[in-house]
Amino acid sequence: MLRGGSTKKLVQSYPFIPLPLVVNDIDSPEKLICDPEGVKSTMREYFTRLYDHSGVPELPKPWLTTPSVVDVQDCVTRDPFIWPRRASLADFRALLQKGNN
Repeated sequence: MLRGGSTKKLVQSYPFIPLPLVVNDIDSPEKLICDPEGVKSTMREYFTRLYDHSGVPELPKPWLTTPSVVDVQDCVTRDPFIWPRRASLADFRALLQKGNN
């Protein structure tokens, strides 16, 4: 029980976390890689594959054909929202009429 104390002593913080000494090979998990350069290249390849977005599959999106979405699409096609809108003299006069709220 902490009783109002700090949790700082429960967590060990290091300025540098070293790479693991041994990792499994990506393609054949039963093979172990022990040399530092091999570990480094395997870790780099793992994270490169993990965050690679080139092979994203095209998934079906059936919700885009629902009546409500089709209605919104038709409405936006008929009357598109244009931003930034150009201000007219009447807009500036209406803005100045308000005063300081």
